[in-house]
Amino acid sequence: MSLTPEERFHRWTRWSLLIAALAFIYFVIADMHMPLTPHSRLLHKVTPVAAEVSGRVVSVNVQNSQFVKKGDVLFTIDDQDYRTAVHDAEMALQQALDSNSALDASISEAKASLAQVQAGWNVAKADSARYEQLRNSAVSRQQADQALGNERQYAAQIAQMQAKIHNLEIQRGLRGGDNLHIRQAENSLHQANINLARTKVRALEPGYISNLNLVGGDYASTSTPLLSIVSTRNEIYADFREKSLRYINSGSPAEVVFDAFPGKVFHAHLTSQEAGIADGQIVADGKLAATEESDRWVRDAQRLRVYFQLDDALPKGLPSGARATVQLTPENPLLHGLAWLQIHLISLLHYVY
Repeated sequence: MSLTPEERFHRWTRWSLLIAALAFIYFVIADMHMPLTPHSRLLHKVTPVAAEVSGRVVSVNVQNSQFVKKGDVLFTIDDQDYRTAVHDAEMALQQALDSNSALDASISEAKASLAQVQAGWNVAKADSARYEQLRNSAVSRQQADQALGNERQYAAQIAQMQAKIHNLEIQRGLRGGDNLHIRQAENSLHQANINLARTKVRALEPGYISNLNLVGGDYASTSTPLLSIVSTRNEIYADFREKSLRYINSGSPAEVVFDAFPGKVFHAHLTSQEAGIADGQIVADGKLAATEESDRWVRDAQRLRVYFQLDDALPKGLPSGARATVQLTPENPLLHGLAWLQIHLISLLHYVY
């Protein structure tokens, strides 16, 4: 029995509504239990490289896109001034040592003089005591007063010598490596050697040279980046809707598709999640709060950032910032199979867009 055009139209309408309803239900379930996002990128840690000492660049040892290992020399700064600084610091250290030796000799000389004065004081003290006993009988009052004056004169010299020794010992300071002047000179020499070593700017981690616009003769200033090192370490960030993250935890499995490698699916796992976003931070700037404004009945869903680590080897030639699509895979066998089908379908679609 053939259907009339009107009956065929109603049948197609019912099937279309049924398919739309099933697609809507699938979307709601998939968004909560097997979420997927195309808002994802591959990140390599990028380290800006700047000189730690200023000077004229005398040689550049690398080129753009060149792979360097940790410790490789990237470029060299003229070290003539820094070698002079090391020489000056060495002389300052030697001067501190010589000065301490001279102070040691002065202290020894002062102690010998003190011992001599103390011997004279002992004699004068004995004479003064004897003259005091013989006052007005065997010796005159003038002789007794003179003996007492000699004793007091020696006592004053002793006090003067003790003060001189104390002053010399303060100038000398502690002995050995605890001496302040020697420590200051050693620290200056150590810093001068550090600055000299810093004239050879080295890679602090392995990676690829990027954004190199440096030639010999350029002037390098401290804290001014002159090139970047793109690290071999990598991670993937993905921005998911808030409700999509209800059932995930650290270590949750995921599958990743890169735009640059259509048809290929990589395995990964979730490592961390951001604690907030920029809109969730209130800065105390003295201004009144600004409310959100929107003329839409249904506002855009908020997205949160999570990070993933690849379990598979990363293909060569994939740059930092490469676009990716991330699919979280649930433990439920049915949902796991649907997620597998979903991400593989997307990987095939990358052939055409």
